[in-house]
Amino acid sequence: LKPGKHYTVELSQVTVGRLVRFVMQVV
Repeated sequence: LKPGKHYTVELSQVTVGRLVRFVMQVV
């Protein structure tokens, strides 16, 4: 079963958001 396109986009946005938060905390 492949996740829908919308689900993939949401997942990538959440991942990017977490990465940005992590970078901001480190820097």
